[in-house]
Amino acid sequence: MDFEKPGMGAQFSQLGYLLKNTFTIIGRDKDILSPIIRMSVYAVLVVVLFFAGTAAIVAGMGGTGTLLLLAMVVAFIYKFFYYNHQELRLSRLVYDTACGRDATVQSARGTRRPERPHPDPWADRHGGRVGGLSLIHI
Repeated sequence: MDFEKPGMGAQFSQLGYLLKNTFTIIGRDKDILSPIIRMSVYAVLVVVLFFAGTAAIVAGMGGTGTLLLLAMVVAFIYKFFYYNHQELRLSRLVYDTACGRDATVQSARGTRRPERPHPDPWADRHGGRVGGLSLIHI
């Protein structure tokens, strides 16, 4: 493997190829834009909460401003999990589209891991039912 940096012409050629194929995938199915739009709306919400809280404190409404800033901090922390979830949906939508399947947000939402067997041996022997005696058998 050669890890040398390509020249400027090769870099622009690769960039053009990447952009062309990106727009080709998006052009095949518009549902791919849904997670991107949701992440953008969430980012705008966090910014609005910050500036509204700051403006409320400057205007002399300290209690309201503090609550808005607290809501912004909570939304900012939750943003990591929300973006991760949306990026997983986006990845699934792009994969389905690239494979030629009809990608919908509902199909990306419904994708789950396969069910794992129940770890309780008592439940395995009795058809998956977990009774009150299962604690005694542990």
